Amino acid sequence: IDNIPHDLALLLATQEAEVATPVLEHSLVLTDNDLVEIARTKSTEHRIAISRRNALTPTVTDALIGELEPPVLQAVCRNSGAEISDKGFNIFADVAQDDDELCELMSHRADMPIDVLSRVIPLMSAEARARIMEIAEYQGDAAIESLIEKASRLSKEKNKDSRREIVHSHSLLEEIQNGTMELEPVIELLCSENRPLDIGYVLSGLTNVPQKQIVNALLKKNGKAIIVLCRALDFSERSFSSIAAFRSKRLKLTASTCDRENRDFADLDSTAAKRTMRFIQVRNVAGAA
Repeated sequence: IDNIPHDLALLLATQEAEVATPVLEHSLVLTDNDLVEIARTKSTEHRIAISRRNALTPTVTDALIGELEPPVLQAVCRNSGAEISDKGFNIFADVAQDDDELCELMSHRADMPIDVLSRVIPLMSAEARARIMEIAEYQGDAAIESLIEKASRLSKEKNKDSRREIVHSHSLLEEIQNGTMELEPVIELLCSENRPLDIGYVLSGLTNVPQKQIVNALLKKNGKAIIVLCRALDFSERSFSSIAAFRSKRLKLTASTCDRENRDFADLDSTAAKRTMRFIQVRNVAGAA
């Protein structure tokens, strides 16, 4: 219940874990101060419940991470709606030395600082390194070259594949812009190959919305922004379903969430979506100026 009195929500959130968990996961009236205090004074189960909230500020994640409990660290890292500070990421990198599950989860974080990326690359499996190099390609030329050199000592062939994928996304965008290839089959291909940064690159080239902004929308649990973007580009329902399926798999969303996103896309008016997209583009131009 969204309008539950704050005192009642706080009372329930501080009870035993069985009572507190649904309140800690879902209540919108709990403040950051409430969550930080509960994280510092209650049980591991309480902290895991907080870690599953749709959105978490760095203030809250710092409190959760500071307890250094592997299940909590993993839950925070798994949550794409959790904002993590540089301090938090460095703690992740420290713990990942002895925690393979956390190390694997870190390879999915597109918001990881470049210095943390360089620390965790040697710890990762070949598959995880492939994902992490996608993120590295997204960080800036000097940092990219340094990381590619480091990762190449661990997986030379995988880095060649990564470079080929980047070139491939450039050529795909050019063919779409030249009219020699349709957008939707390209997006379906990139979704099937689990390449969110390349999806962001292609859609950025078509909309002039920054790649980072698109990737963030694509990888957030709240799918409203990516629904608007795809409707503004006149995606078919079939093509959007590939986006929804990709998000469901990547973010571990429920089947019902995936179905709801498909319904929301079908119900959204194309004209309204394009108007929203124009507003975003104008705002971005104004912000850049």
